[in-house]
Amino acid sequence: MLRVFGTARYSFLFWGDIMSGNIDLRESEKLSAVYKSYAKRALMTQSQVNLEIVKTIIKILFVPFALWALIEFFVFKVDARRFMFIIFLWIVVGAALGGVVLLFMYGSVYKSVGKLVKIERGEGYGPRFYEEMENTKVSPCLMGDYYNLNGYADKALEKLGGIDPNIFVKNPSNAHLYYSALITALSLKGDRESAERAYNSGLYYLKTYMNSPIYGDRISLSLAIYEYCGGNYETAARLTDNALRLVMASSKKKNRIPDEYFKSAALYWKAMCLASMGNKAAAREIIYSSREHYATDYYRKCAAKLLDDMANDDNRKNEVKYETIS
Repeated sequence: MLRVFGTARYSFLFWGDIMSGNIDLRESEKLSAVYKSYAKRALMTQSQVNLEIVKTIIKILFVPFALWALIEFFVFKVDARRFMFIIFLWIVVGAALGGVVLLFMYGSVYKSVGKLVKIERGEGYGPRFYEEMENTKVSPCLMGDYYNLNGYADKALEKLGGIDPNIFVKNPSNAHLYYSALITALSLKGDRESAERAYNSGLYYLKTYMNSPIYGDRISLSLAIYEYCGGNYETAARLTDNALRLVMASSKKKNRIPDEYFKSAALYWKAMCLASMGNKAAAREIIYSSREHYATDYYRKCAAKLLDDMANDDNRKNEVKYETIS
């Protein structure tokens, strides 16, 4: 399974460098273009990303084919039909070449992570998945996300610790994945101070991609966990709903197992929010309704603990009520 706030908001990331002379105005224009592209991709589905690659190939071929058409028309005095044929050929060749590039890209990805994807889709996130992940070319950002899904926050932080976040100022392509995994790991560890710093540093990236058709489910859940740990239960509940909406929108039969693992995690945090707001009946209903879903060992234990904690809390209240009546 391998809403934009406005591109102008990226400027705080490097405005200080411009003012200090570390980045000139020409460089700032390049960064502006990079961030516009980054924000544009946040709204794209995978199919739209693929189409954008094909369109880029067609644009690259425009100059040679345009020169050919102009030479034919003005030098060799060919008729308009010949001219239009060359233009048509440009589009066909560009589309075909774009398709070849896509096949090559997907072939390369499958060659490197194909076995891992098979395990993920067939077994989920058990010991074999993590063992294979360590032997596969998976980005540290994604590794952090996968480790977080089973509560391995220390392992996630270990992987993320090898990344210098300053690289995202000029190349933000994986920034949303990095900060998403980071705030989740720090929140699971209970390190609120560090989580707040990471959240503030990655706010633009996280907000930009929280509704992404590709990454929005993971990022929304990360934000929900962060908000829950800060005591903002209503906000966290809305974010879990957003995460569930996005994963449902992108669900495919072949991804049923990994999707259910994710849903179980999101539903657990939704139940935690409801329980913390005093709606224990709704929290129990969510936990019971998701018992048949695939879930990591970590979230199965978390769900069981939540049910026990709510039952113990009810027992204590009943004991106090009985003693008061007596």
